Amino acid sequence: MCLRAFTDLDGTLDPVIQDDGSCHGYLKQTHPHDATEIFSICSSSVQITTPIYPFQNFHLDDILSFYKESVPSFSQDKKILIHAPDQDWAEINMLLQYYKISVSLHKSLDIFGGELNQRNIRNWNPSYSNWREMRRWEYREWLSLFYPKWIREWIESPHLVTDDFLVITNQTILEQTSEIIYDIIEFCGLKTLNSFENVTNQYRVKQQYILNEYRLINNILECTINKQELNWNPISIIGESILQQKFRQIGYEWYCDGLDELPTNNRDFAKIIFKSESDH
Repeated sequence: MCLRAFTDLDGTLDPVIQDDGSCHGYLKQTHPHDATEIFSICSSSVQITTPIYPFQNFHLDDILSFYKESVPSFSQDKKILIHAPDQDWAEINMLLQYYKISVSLHKSLDIFGGELNQRNIRNWNPSYSNWREMRRWEYREWLSLFYPKWIREWIESPHLVTDDFLVITNQTILEQTSEIIYDIIEFCGLKTLNSFENVTNQYRVKQQYILNEYRLINNILECTINKQELNWNPISIIGESILQQKFRQIGYEWYCDGLDELPTNNRDFAKIIFKSESDH
């Protein structure tokens, strides 16, 4: 958005940050969320394409191979990779994608887990063929078990790109928004036409609810283990999966069979956790 609103690439776009912190209020040139959408770039004239990764059954190396084979100018184009520096920031990106893509764009939860959407779910019910058939507690547990391997692609992706990519992190985008935009503009060889400080400040403020939910997830974990009183409002299904994985990482499992609605205070929450056998 900033490239089209504040540089000589376009300069006519009116930048608006939506209440959910997204820039979905204007029509992007192409912003593929799955393999079908990425194929459309071959039939349209675009200057900027911004695919998310990985797609279902379509990983970053597949996406890069597609661009190399289908876009004649790819080797000369300006290319930018956004990745997560560690698991914490990868989990924050899960929350970001949930609210801005699954919820805001009504893309469902298919974007999570990639090919895992069809794998292992029969362990919860032999008749299942898709995550949509799962109850909330089943989906939460299933995703919590498999997402750590899936998000490794966001962390390890810098190893998949060539030296002509500008490589930046989602942490830098959220913490140093203006600075990284200047870096991108310079990398692309563009000229800044107007100040974008007000827009970047709005952007950072409107991401806060995502960071707040992630902070709450960590607080629930810490307060429950340390027996410190805490009450909270329900969190998202993605947040619940992250929370279940965080308990698992320190040796705790949940009594969650049939538990679609989680407790919202740590006194009751402590009753559903137990030390896993592997930690004994």
